Amino acid sequence: MSMCSVLRQIDEKQAKSLLKNPDDVFDFVDEEVLTDEELDLDKTWHGIHFLLTNTVWEGEEPLCFLVRGGQEVGNEDHDVGYGPARILRQPEVAAFAHALAAIEVAEFKNRYNAENLSKQEIYPEVWNDEDSAENRSWLADGFEQLREFISRSANSNKALLIWLQ
Repeated sequence: MSMCSVLRQIDEKQAKSLLKNPDDVFDFVDEEVLTDEELDLDKTWHGIHFLLTNTVWEGEEPLCFLVRGGQEVGNEDHDVGYGPARILRQPEVAAFAHALAAIEVAEFKNRYNAENLSKQEIYPEVWNDEDSAENRSWLADGFEQLREFISRSANSNKALLIWLQ
């Protein structure tokens, strides 16, 4: 089984509702949405987080927002795959967009180091098993998709629901 990170645009009303009624998150994550309202980072999420923060699970806000930050929806009883979902409110989304926009794709690619990713056991732990150039491009493509999605979300004044499934 693989861990994939999903980000979905939500409005402030939906964010408040999910935080007030966390049991609703189960149906919410199963709903079909328009493709431009959701981003599935597949298995690139942890590598992207690591290259943004140089940490395994921590990091400074807002660059750590793929794996931490925001508000959890409910508690461990509201596990939607690998733990509870989290909500980033619109100001956090805007800060994330601003921080991502400051990082050029070439700079992001230069942060890639297969040996370091392997040593830190960054999911999916394929860094020494595959071609480094392919993996660097794979993560850079995910980063570009993330940067564009977060920018669109911020420009639309959207909050985000993020979960690992």
